[in-house]
Amino acid sequence: MALAITACSDGESQKAATPQRLKPEMLATAAPGAQMACVTEADLLQAITHSVKGEKSKFAGMFQNFSCMQLPQAQKYRILSVKSTTIEFTHASNTTESVGMWADISALEPDGSIR
Repeated sequence: MALAITACSDGESQKAATPQRLKPEMLATAAPGAQMACVTEADLLQAITHSVKGEKSKFAGMFQNFSCMQLPQAQKYRILSVKSTTIEFTHASNTTESVGMWADISALEPDGSIR
């Protein structure tokens, strides 16, 4: 997870630096860097907890039992739902999926189009 820190400035330059918000049905791509997604929101929160606590074996175990996976960079994803800190998404080619994977909201970036 990355922590972004911004300085206070005049309104115009701040508007330019504000990223577009993710919304349901929007298409997105993986943000730069190693991003992960998990089968359920609970798995995602558990993986984040293991990572923050430095529990490397437990964190790695979540990938070995396929509860979580590395998010491929060169793919497009369709946002299904957005919460304050997490997003549910599926591969953009899945037009009938109503249940998806979960990731931290910073893991995906809008590609500027809505499906």
